[in-house]
Amino acid sequence: MRMPAVLLMLATAPAGAFESQWLFGLDVGIEKLAGKTAMNGVPLQVQRATGPDVPLLADRMRSDWRDAAGEQVLASRQADWNLFSRVHGGQSEVVQWRGAGAQSELLWSIVTLRDVRGPPPVVSISLPQGCQWLSPIHGSVEKAHFIQTTGFCPREVAAVAAQLRRSLSREGWRLHEPSAHVLQVERGNRRAQIVLAPASQTPTSAQATHVVIVEVGAGTNPS
Repeated sequence: MRMPAVLLMLATAPAGAFESQWLFGLDVGIEKLAGKTAMNGVPLQVQRATGPDVPLLADRMRSDWRDAAGEQVLASRQADWNLFSRVHGGQSEVVQWRGAGAQSELLWSIVTLRDVRGPPPVVSISLPQGCQWLSPIHGSVEKAHFIQTTGFCPREVAAVAAQLRRSLSREGWRLHEPSAHVLQVERGNRRAQIVLAPASQTPTSAQATHVVIVEVGAGTNPS
């Protein structure tokens, strides 16, 4: 199953900071956003770097990790993202970066493997049947709680959208459609945005759809 690399750029504080030797002399900006994020009940910390020297920053981080005694660094590529990862000091770390020039960006995510805070929440929207779903990412920003679910459906966008419209209407969601591939719904104090996109532009996979559901409301609390 092919999945897009999806990470919300939200960070709990403080995550492991970018080390000075990684940043020395580089033209990059570092971003830390307030909020709490978790995956499967495990806190997830994410930091973001942008700027023309992001590829150099990624090279320095990867080289430093490889030089650490006993470290195994795994590298891969997913869509337009380059990724490498390690397990270090009881934490799972993933770096993913893409782009060139000023539009380059890098995300560094850290999961503390021993820090489990209970079961994750579930989305209120009934997920389309026959699809495969990633573990939800959830958290809070400015007192609003969110949960994001990403899935892959082996059907074309129009069919998946029609199935969602029917189930949303049955469950009492009020539906708005800003475009054919974006559904916005609300029910009570809960809101959600559903984005549907072809899994690939190639003819052989034209019948598959990526689905991203982001739900926001007072009742989705990850802690």
